[in-house]
Amino acid sequence: DVIGREYEKHRVSISERNQCGVHQIYASFHRQSDQSKDIARLRSLHEEMDRVVAAAYGWSDVDLSHGFRATKQGDRYTLSESASRTVLERLLTLNRHRYAEEANAGRRAEGAKKTARVRPKHKSHVAPGLFG
Repeated sequence: DVIGREYEKHRVSISERNQCGVHQIYASFHRQSDQSKDIARLRSLHEEMDRVVAAAYGWSDVDLSHGFRATKQGDRYTLSESASRTVLERLLTLNRHRYAEEANAGRRAEGAKKTARVRPKHKSHVAPGLFG
């Protein structure tokens, strides 16, 4: 949360100082030739934010290796291909586990609802016209 707010504050300050929008900032962010102090700081904050998020998932063992890479969207400042694959694989695994947990919880809840319903065996104790 702290690093995210710092990142956003810095990005807004770049925008205000340079009278530009987010698109222009990220074009500079991904342009290797842009080594301005503001953009370098934004990249550094981005790396820190990625490390904090990885640590929150318990993935501090992943070497994120930020740098300029050729991607389908063109050159980008991003994780290494290896780190990207590892993160995506782990997210997919986590997603599968969470889905299974939710599905199991749903089945348990359905089972609990079914067993919670108690129906009288005989209607003789129920006043006529109220339930039957």
